[in-house]
Order: sequence, then C-alpha cells, then structure tokens
Amino acid sequence: LALTVQRRILPSFGFPASRAGVLEMVLHCTKFLEDEEIAKLWDDINSKLGMTHEACRRFRESATGFKGSDRPREAVDGAVVDCLEGLEGSMCIK
Repeated sequence: LALTVQRRILPSFGFPASRAGVLEMVLHCTKFLEDEEIAKLWDDINSKLGMTHEACRRFRESATGFKGSDRPREAVDGAVVDCLEGLEGSMCIK
C-alpha cells in the first residue's frame, strides 16, 4: 500500500517510482538520522506505516549503520531490504 503512494511522490524528490526508489530514499535519509528531530520524524513516519515503537527503533538503529557504508551498493541494498522485510509490522514495499 505504501508503495502506491510513494510511486507518486518519490519522483518529485528525484527518486525512481519503484521499490528501488524507496531503497534509494531510505539510504539517502540515513545520512540525517543522527539529528534528534529527523530521527523522531523517521520514527513517526514508520509508525504511521504500521511499525511498532520497538520496530521503529530497531529499523532506525539498523538504518543508521548503512550511513557512509563502504560495503558494495548491492550489499547495502540487500541489508536495507532485509531490514524492511524482517521487522514485525514493517512497511511492506513489495
């Protein structure tokens, strides 16, 4: 369901209107998660998408680890997909 809306919005911000675009957006946003206000907004958005408070916290902590990663892009993408799909109550972007 979220991807239906994201497909319309992502191109406005320069991301592809696809699952890959969601991954790019997530990776882009991880650069700013150290800012408390941004982290709160990140959690609030994910909560609205159906994540529990605990799932939001775990996702944010995991996503923070992707920032500035020197892992190959494919490994980071795979880790983000695993993180998104592995959380209880996660935002399904299939």
